[in-house]
Amino acid sequence: MRKSIVFAAILGVFLFLTSMKIDKTNAQKRIKTPTKIYKIEELTASQVNTLDRKKTLFFLTVGTLEQHGSHLPIGADTFIANFYTNKLAERLGKSFPDRTIVLMPPINYSNAGANEIGDVLTHPGTYGIRQTTLRSIVADVGAQIAQNGFKWIFVIHAHGSPNHNLAINDACDFISQEFKTTMLNLDSLATEDAANSDKSRKAKERYFTAKERNSIGWDIHAGTKETSVLLAVKPELVNKIFRSLPDLRGDSEEEILKIAKSKDWPGYFASPAKAKAEFGRELLEATLETFTNYVVRALNGENLFNLPRFPTEKKEFGKTENDWNAHEKVFEKKFEKWLKEKKRIE
Repeated sequence: MRKSIVFAAILGVFLFLTSMKIDKTNAQKRIKTPTKIYKIEELTASQVNTLDRKKTLFFLTVGTLEQHGSHLPIGADTFIANFYTNKLAERLGKSFPDRTIVLMPPINYSNAGANEIGDVLTHPGTYGIRQTTLRSIVADVGAQIAQNGFKWIFVIHAHGSPNHNLAINDACDFISQEFKTTMLNLDSLATEDAANSDKSRKAKERYFTAKERNSIGWDIHAGTKETSVLLAVKPELVNKIFRSLPDLRGDSEEEILKIAKSKDWPGYFASPAKAKAEFGRELLEATLETFTNYVVRALNGENLFNLPRFPTEKKEFGKTENDWNAHEKVFEKKFEKWLKEKKRIE
């Protein structure tokens, strides 16, 4: 009898402690539950349908296949954009544990490669799509997300073409207005962000002397900045030849045009040879902080559509939007004519 009482007492204490442990564990889980980050292609339709429409963020990455000289891969912008997307999802997950993030498959084609600056419209290292095509794809995907009731769509890319950004801006604006949702081109906002530019400038001052900075000039494509970023993101894909590449310094649109139109232009500006991985990491961090800031501000109810965003000028390198895509219009007319005249295979 006494043994039974003792056993019952021990069992009671054990069950009590176990229940306390379970309650504590459950409480910890409730507090520390991480944001769920999903790749949409891995979900079932029913799983997507259970997502909270107001608390789910969709990330749409737009990649690029563009020549980047002999030292960087043609997918450079894609690797950078994917890095931003994944890191941004992780950061927001920590800040907003009650949110769900859905990653859409990247669109790995953009508009207008840097080779077009020098009027080279076809290049073995560049594979893009028309501005109208890009605008339609981004709008189509955004519309499908919005029509399913989701309220937050963020487009992430790393391509500096004016027409490329105009296409994405147009798509984002239309979807936001038409479906009463928020769709934003984060890179377009970050490019015109004064604080982001200031961080980049200060990082440049820390890693390079005044003489070195002066020798870099306009660093707009495959140069010191972009090579540094690739050394931080995909070092195994950076050809070691970059250390021996000569400077191609330009300090104005006229000088950049002269370089781009020169015979056998090697596909870069500025000074890839000066690239440093640690400099690249600081540039990535500055942009990630800027992206995060814009998403948080949007989620907190701020209207970001009136903020400056790239491009702010009507002309880049002396060309308007229509000038840049004139050759695309020629192709488009030929294609439409062919579609009207072609005979269906019976």
